[in-house]
Amino acid sequence: MIEQANIIIKEMGDMHYRTMQAEAPLTYEQANLALHLRLLMSRLAYLSRFYIIERITDVGEVDDITEQILRIPAEMNEIAESIGLMVDFNPVTLRYTAALQELVDAMIAGDEERADAAIQRLYTVSDENAAYLAQANPYWDEAEWRRNFYRFNEGVVAEVIAIQARDFDTALDVFDALMTAALARGDYYAQGFIPFMSSESPHIPPAYLNMVKDFRKLLTQWAYLLRFYIVSRISGLGNTQYVAQRMYNLPSQFKQKFELILGQEVSNQLLNSLLIYIVRLEMMLDTALTGDQSQIAAAREEARRYADELVEYLNSVNPYWDEEEGKRLFYTLIDILLELSYTLQADDEIGDMEVFERLLDAALATADYLALGLYEYTLINSDNLPAPQ
Repeated sequence: MIEQANIIIKEMGDMHYRTMQAEAPLTYEQANLALHLRLLMSRLAYLSRFYIIERITDVGEVDDITEQILRIPAEMNEIAESIGLMVDFNPVTLRYTAALQELVDAMIAGDEERADAAIQRLYTVSDENAAYLAQANPYWDEAEWRRNFYRFNEGVVAEVIAIQARDFDTALDVFDALMTAALARGDYYAQGFIPFMSSESPHIPPAYLNMVKDFRKLLTQWAYLLRFYIVSRISGLGNTQYVAQRMYNLPSQFKQKFELILGQEVSNQLLNSLLIYIVRLEMMLDTALTGDQSQIAAAREEARRYADELVEYLNSVNPYWDEEEGKRLFYTLIDILLELSYTLQADDEIGDMEVFERLLDAALATADYLALGLYEYTLINSDNLPAPQ
């Protein structure tokens, strides 16, 4: 089964997902909607993962996760109603959630026949949902929706297989592919929503929107890796070193984006600064597990000191990265991480989800800060600075 999961990782990694390609630049309102839909689909991906882990390991409250999942279609219905699109996303999500629960339950029971039937049901549900959405919106294609749902299903099945086998390293790799599929799904939702919206307002430069998407994807990944790291340290589930290694690999992806605009020397220094900041956060989280308040306070102040150094350097190489705003964002990340560690240690499932959502919001705000500052830097001596949102 693990071999099957690894094959699916490769297949999903090699696949070039189609994303929304607008013929004209989007307005800021349209772009914000597209980004929000990507966020909702990424939320569906990580909530599905939380559900799978908690159901298989019997750690946490699966009912709370299910409730969180079912809030997503309600929010999408509100969005659709606001733009005059008549579609109900509740059946889509309810059918998917029921099929996922049946699959996990069958695998826990070791009933292969029931599990195979559940997988088939997952694909049947996908066909039903694809037909419903295509019928509800002329800008959506049934075959494309099936492909989109199938990609997500492949990741879910592979993740269940890996987690059931307690191969959390493989499960984490699968989850990355699942998140990529989820973001593509959000883009395709947006492709059907945007034609119903007005285009008579300022447009966001495509290069700027792409920067926002790239940085948001990286910071979202960083947020869930931090949560997985804390859970692994507390529960002993998974390979803590592998999760930490994955966190350390992220700054190199930031470096690639910085280097194109700021040059190699600056990007190398930024890479080192980001790595030090991550190390200090890891040390702070480890200290939080001791319960020693004086040591925790000292570790928090040390993390803040390195945040200061990072933000000061960012401002020194690019005046569009405001130092005061940067410190506020990086301090917020530090404080929310500590709070998340406390709620996870207290096994406060409801509090954990609420704090994690705030961590993700702070991570996305940091991504937007980095993207806007970098884009504005490219427009020095230009009259084409982006319009206010």
